[in-house]
Amino acid sequence: MKKYATSAQLKARAREQLSGHYSTVIGSFLTAEFFVIAVSMALSNFTLAAGIYSMFFQIVLDFLATVFAGLLICGLTYQYLLLASGQPPRMFDVFHAFYGSAGKTLVLSLVINLTSKIWYLPGILCLIIFSLTGNLTYLLGSLLFLLAALPVCIIFHLMYSQAYYILWDFPELSAKECLAASRRLMKGSKGRRFYMELSFLPLELLALLSCCIGYLFLSPYMYASYTNFYLDLVQQKGGAGKE
Repeated sequence: MKKYATSAQLKARAREQLSGHYSTVIGSFLTAEFFVIAVSMALSNFTLAAGIYSMFFQIVLDFLATVFAGLLICGLTYQYLLLASGQPPRMFDVFHAFYGSAGKTLVLSLVINLTSKIWYLPGILCLIIFSLTGNLTYLLGSLLFLLAALPVCIIFHLMYSQAYYILWDFPELSAKECLAASRRLMKGSKGRRFYMELSFLPLELLALLSCCIGYLFLSPYMYASYTNFYLDLVQQKGGAGKE
């Protein structure tokens, strides 16, 4: 019978691994945030005339910014795998996805972001129509669609939450195989991962109350904890190779 580590145990490992490395991981986090904001601002300069086409164009640009952010998140994933394996992290590991596995990382980011966000489109469409017409029926429809999409998006988020780790841990796998391996790894473990994410909510609230300064310490803690979740998952399931 598999005996998975508890969330408390995984978090304890994360705190131990982060000790003495906070300056590096905080620097990486700030670097990632800077480039995400810079790209988002650059894309926001591309605008169309006001109207429904302009709104959809903005949605596409926001999605592209999210895909770019996925490349940096993948780099951070590499950094935390190094940290968990006892190797010293480097601040510019955040750019690791841009050299060596850029193609696979881009595919993963596209698929992960698309599958976790496409379900919101009907609700967003209704919201756009409401903003143009003022018809409250569309506002109600938007709320209903968005509420219905939320659990589906959470499931897909959990399903593919291990893909970036698998990319670095099993470099021989294609992007498609990394996604399949993530689905396989997460069978029976979505609830544990979701519980771990929920357990950070009180700390996230405190981070918000600190004008987001607390995220400088909380985000590395969360990344390190999720990395240990992955390593425990692979250990208990005996790897994540090809099906």
